[in-house]
Amino acid sequence: MKFFSYEVLYDDKHIRKLKISSDLEESTAEIDKDNHKIVFQGFTKSFTNWLPKDFVEKFLWASLKNFPEKKEAAFGS
Repeated sequence: MKFFSYEVLYDDKHIRKLKISSDLEESTAEIDKDNHKIVFQGFTKSFTNWLPKDFVEKFLWASLKNFPEKKEAAFGS
């Protein structure tokens, strides 16, 4: 199964820190809302094997923009 999820660990006006998980690994990511950047701490196995990094970035930005109150989300196939 291919699985990705996130959980918000911290959120303020400028930064959103996330715990991110896939079926291969777990790591963290930080969204810089002011500079419109996402910094991933590791997570290279997932990006290398089956999960396009640009897709994950679009998913996280869409979640932040459309559902800012949501503190977790996931998808799988």
